[in-house]
Amino acid sequence: MTQPGLTQEQALRAYATMMHTGSVDHLAPLLHERVHYESQWSFHEEAAVWVPYERETKEDYLDHIRTRLALIDASGQRVFAEMGRLPTGPCVILAEGDKDSLVGTVLVKVQDGFIRHLELCTVPDPYEAERTGEYPG
Repeated sequence: MTQPGLTQEQALRAYATMMHTGSVDHLAPLLHERVHYESQWSFHEEAAVWVPYERETKEDYLDHIRTRLALIDASGQRVFAEMGRLPTGPCVILAEGDKDSLVGTVLVKVQDGFIRHLELCTVPDPYEAERTGEYPG
C-alpha cells in the first residue's frame, strides 16, 4: 500500500525515529520492495576495514539495519539522529556519543509513495548541514 504524499522529510523523520528507538517499525512500511540502500562506509568485520556497502531489496536492508541496531544497543554507544537541511533538501545528521560528534548524513529519495533510495554518507559532510535541534523519536 502506497503512502500518498510521502515527503522526504517524513521519510527522514521515520529513519531518525528508528535510530532513536532501535526499532524498524516506523521505517519498514515506507520502504519500497526494491529500495536501494548504500553506505559510503560500513565496517567489514572479516577484513577489518571500512568499505562501501549496498543493498537492493527491502528485506536485505531490514536484515542489515536490524543487525546494526542490535550492535549499537549492545555497544552502549548512543546515536543521535537530528533533522537537518542541506542546499539540496532535508537530511538526517548522525552523531555518535554526543550530539556534536557528527559522523554522517542520511539522504532519501521518495518515489510513488515509498522510499526508493536511502543513502548513508560522509559527502556531503554532516558539518555542512544546517542543524535544527530536532531529534524525532
